[in-house]
Amino acid sequence: MFDYLKVKKEMEEPDSPELAEHLSEIAAHFAELEEPKRAEKVYARVYSIYSALYSKDNEKYIIPFAMCCNSYGDVLSELEKYDAALEHYNIALELFTEITEKGNSSLLDGVSTEYNNIGDIYFFKGEYETAEDNHRKALDILEELSKNGDKAYMEDVAYCYDSIAKAKSGNEKYSEALECYDKVISIYEDITKGFKINEHTMAFFEDLAAALADKGYTASCDKDFETTEKYYKHSAEIYEKLAAAFPANYSEELASQYDDLSAMYDDMGNKEMAKEYHRMARNIK
Repeated sequence: MFDYLKVKKEMEEPDSPELAEHLSEIAAHFAELEEPKRAEKVYARVYSIYSALYSKDNEKYIIPFAMCCNSYGDVLSELEKYDAALEHYNIALELFTEITEKGNSSLLDGVSTEYNNIGDIYFFKGEYETAEDNHRKALDILEELSKNGDKAYMEDVAYCYDSIAKAKSGNEKYSEALECYDKVISIYEDITKGFKINEHTMAFFEDLAAALADKGYTASCDKDFETTEKYYKHSAEIYEKLAAAFPANYSEELASQYDDLSAMYDDMGNKEMAKEYHRMARNIK
């Protein structure tokens, strides 16, 4: 546990690369401890140091400055300071783009990350078309990186399609959103194919279950209850397996899926099934 009074004293020390690196570790630790307000204060100091260092030697400090802007943006986003987060994500995007344009293609995924971060902010602000545009820019980069069959970016590609689907849903383009969810589902089915649920794979199965549920919900927005039922039930089947293996982690998610099924059947006028899934959810809770 950090002594915050000691940290405040350290933040008053003269600028140096060593201080910036040290404070970056402290800020990251505060973020991990879910103390974003403290993380924000420390990152503000780190940003100030790296900004000054970058102005004197941009070649040497461009990468740590870009990483600082990204992390600072993450904390600001968590605090719902979206305009400030957007400002820092845009700086990080400019820096990572500059790096890659100078021949360091290994950081192209950094460019895609910033496009996704910017897309997320616009989604939170309700600007769905701009959100989609940025997620598509990220997707273009990731698909280019994956064109030789490299599966290292599969989860990132799935994130892009999921984000695009949510943006399309925000604009009530439900049929297009469903097509994107199909992409997400296909990716996670590919990732989980041949695996059993265990502590190493459970997160992938959770992502698959969530994508199935999201597709079901999106179909319900378009009053396609047949599709909703199919995907809600498939999602519930996976959550049942997850909850059986890891009840402390997934019982709540399973109950929530049963609640969604209950609400769906209620909307369909099937009161008997609505009551049954409501009962199943209550038995878990």
